[in-house]
Amino acid sequence: MHKQTPFLQKDELQAMNTKLIQYLDLEADLRGYVEGRGWAHAAAHAADGFESLAGLEPMTGSDLLRMLEAIRNKVCIGSYLYMNDEDERFANAATVILMRNAVADDDIADWISKIARAPLAGSMTENETLRANTKHFLRSLYFKMLKEPAVA
Repeated sequence: MHKQTPFLQKDELQAMNTKLIQYLDLEADLRGYVEGRGWAHAAAHAADGFESLAGLEPMTGSDLLRMLEAIRNKVCIGSYLYMNDEDERFANAATVILMRNAVADDDIADWISKIARAPLAGSMTENETLRANTKHFLRSLYFKMLKEPAVA
């Protein structure tokens, strides 16, 4: 609604971003579909929130970088294997952020490198889960970025 007719102030949007980052950081239940209960999908819904906020002009490069870091922190986990297209939802948000051209190239390269080199979590299962989550996310991001028109 704000995109069609802006009514929120810059500080309100930045406060939403801060709260969304805190929410995602604190959320421990990352399940997508919960049998017998329905969709929980907290991580995907947070990613959708980032996607919406990232496209708004008042979001600064610093705000966008904080979003990217929050996404990285939830993608680089070995405790839960994302299996309900969370990688796609995170990649949608990251694509909007990256296409804004408001984050320095060095910061983007560092962010991708941190994802690709996420430290191993411990057990074999945790390490494989971490590897799968990061691989699926980076693959989703790569193909989404390929579809985007080149930015001069």
